[in-house]
Amino acid sequence: AYCCGLPSEVAKMLAHLKKSVEVLEIGRMQDHLGVSYNIRQDDIGWYYECEMSKYIKKTVVEYEHDMKKKLSEHPTPAAPGTILSKLDEKEETADRVDQFRKYIGRVLYAVLKVLPDCANAIRDLTCHMTAPGKEHWKALEHLLGYLKHHYRPMKFRAPKEMRVIAMFDGDWATDKNDRKSVSSYITTIGGTSLVTWQSKKQQTVALSSCESETMAMTVCAQDVLFVSNLLQELIGHELLKPSYVYGDNVASLFLAQNDSVSQRTKHIDIRHCFVYDLVEDKQFEL
Repeated sequence: AYCCGLPSEVAKMLAHLKKSVEVLEIGRMQDHLGVSYNIRQDDIGWYYECEMSKYIKKTVVEYEHDMKKKLSEHPTPAAPGTILSKLDEKEETADRVDQFRKYIGRVLYAVLKVLPDCANAIRDLTCHMTAPGKEHWKALEHLLGYLKHHYRPMKFRAPKEMRVIAMFDGDWATDKNDRKSVSSYITTIGGTSLVTWQSKKQQTVALSSCESETMAMTVCAQDVLFVSNLLQELIGHELLKPSYVYGDNVASLFLAQNDSVSQRTKHIDIRHCFVYDLVEDKQFEL
């Protein structure tokens, strides 16, 4: 009741849902699919704490037991500037590959639930699950060492305004093996509640940083539309303010806000038109 709204509004929404689906009221949610939800209060106010500390601790303890070593402390999920390369030949045995996949899967599940700060590190590691080498094991130990010493629960606060606010970025030609770029974004409600995040390699090779950023912008725009449409169903269109999307590449932002395509940008015309239409319809502001 502290974070979800006024009791009268919650009752009104429940009554509306009961007209369409069967609803079982079992009280405040505490645990769901391994994630614990607790109501906390600090100097700012009430918030929901979402955490998987038991799951992460169990994963770390099992790894230290299997590898017979203690994980060192690391302040970041991955070493700055590290780009993992693909091996030409396998350096590890099948047993070691199975162990590598096991812990990648463990961390990946937590990343999808409560670890947005580890999304890019685990994305890089999942590209090497068939042939992990020494540098890949070192990167995995770095990530687990970060989780062991620096894991913090997520906080969900009541948004200051009902507006979807998202940020995107594209890492141009970061993969040395195929020179494909990486798209990443985070989506929040009101800038206070982080609801979705992603770090994913792009499907095609970008010929410029502008194209790479435009691809990332398009993926982010699709997620903003999804979250906005969901909020419109829940609270109504009149209460939802236009979304904000932030990027740091001037060329991609200019291209999305202007109806002009030159020979140098013709190859990214489809993505440009998609985002341009959304901006023109005032569905969000760049």
